[in-house]
Amino acid sequence: MNTFFDKKTISFVLLGGLAGGLIYLNQNNQITSSNQSEQNLFDKADKVYKNGLYLYKTQKYTQATDEFKKAISMYNKHIPAHNRLSLSYLRLGRTDTALASCKKAIEINPQFATSHVILGQIYQHQNNRAEALKAYETAVKLDENLFEAHAFLAGLLATDQSKEELEHAARHAKLAYDLQPNNTSLLATLKTIKSGLDSL
Repeated sequence: MNTFFDKKTISFVLLGGLAGGLIYLNQNNQITSSNQSEQNLFDKADKVYKNGLYLYKTQKYTQATDEFKKAISMYNKHIPAHNRLSLSYLRLGRTDTALASCKKAIEINPQFATSHVILGQIYQHQNNRAEALKAYETAVKLDENLFEAHAFLAGLLATDQSKEELEHAARHAKLAYDLQPNNTSLLATLKTIKSGLDSL
């Protein structure tokens, strides 16, 4: 299939900065209605998770997976740990394990939009475009203000030369840009999508 973009061209679709910034969300709001002992478990696991996060950011993915797994063993509902474990496995080329970890996060809380964005990345890495689109679209429905959901969806849609797909890509790229107007990479991609539409 001919495309206007490939995985290297659309930098914001790759596994770097976007996914890196969206994983750590405070779960304390999800725990406030539970008892104090559960809160204590979360707090202890969260310290280990943050150790893993540091290792992940320094590209020590194997060591990071150990910390994320340890955090999960301490508090198995720690969604950010499941999500970051998924991304670590993906960085290590273990896509099947990444998929299982991400699905566990979604099983714990199917309303957590970030997990669906990560699921989309995993499917995209497996060249499963249909499932990746479905995951990104779910993320957008769950949180229409999640920049990453719109950006990844736009990037994937832009790999198709059909007018309908490119128009859809342009719409989501514009929504993402409205959420982060200082994102120069996204602005460049939006202009490229519009240029592709003009050439049809």
